Amino acid sequence: MTIGAHPDLPYPFSNGPEQPAAAVQGLQTAPREATERHEQGLQQQAALMNYWLDRSKLSHSQFCSIAWWALGEKVFIGESDISRLRNGRFVRGAGLKLIDAMASANGVIHLWQTEGERACWAKYGPHSTWGIEGQWIENAIWLPDDMDDSKPLSLGGFAEVATGRLWLHYLSARLSPADAARGGERLSALLDQLAAERGWGPREAMTQFMAAYPSTNRAVLQRLKGVILGETKLTRAEMEQELHGLSEMIRVVRGLSVGSYGPAELGAELRGHLPNP
Repeated sequence: MTIGAHPDLPYPFSNGPEQPAAAVQGLQTAPREATERHEQGLQQQAALMNYWLDRSKLSHSQFCSIAWWALGEKVFIGESDISRLRNGRFVRGAGLKLIDAMASANGVIHLWQTEGERACWAKYGPHSTWGIEGQWIENAIWLPDDMDDSKPLSLGGFAEVATGRLWLHYLSARLSPADAARGGERLSALLDQLAAERGWGPREAMTQFMAAYPSTNRAVLQRLKGVILGETKLTRAEMEQELHGLSEMIRVVRGLSVGSYGPAELGAELRGHLPNP
């Protein structure tokens, strides 16, 4: 191979093999930012814990005891962890040990309710050793796998929820295309109504709504600002995913108890069925 230059040519030349031209790939859609995905996972994780504990009628200490029994140690999860989970306040997300505790609690509740108390004793030992009353587990619910509701949500499933890679159908409110198309206008009207009821001007309303939203990610908050101002239109998928954060924001603004208002309730409001909380 010879490489050289000639005074009559404006560029060097070579008799070596030419590189193949790059294939035209077309316009590529930018992938969703991982940080935003994790923020969405944090919101769904909060919805998951509120849904789970509210329907199980379990206190934070009772849930911890069940998880410790399943783990065999008083490790990985405490009452303060559950509070932070329910409020979406794990800025860096829930670690694997905490996710392991949640999956373990889910597994033991599933085993008790599908195979009985004796099966749990054989695998985990007597529950009374951990100060657990059988009625707690009898009244509790277990979270099913998203694809097979005969199986409990696994450790991997909990991890996928936490990282925003899995959206559980029984937690996510579903909007029809028509509902989603009208959802933006109804959301704007709902926020205007909330601000007016509290006597907030535009600037104060924006401050209050942003402070109540369960995320500190700048990109997410910037998009929220556009939604509040009516400048940003969400797709149907985005609207369904934002129901977690938006419902928590509205719950905080209204001063409602944790677990009393979530995506399903907000979805109903956006369909036009406005409650009077």
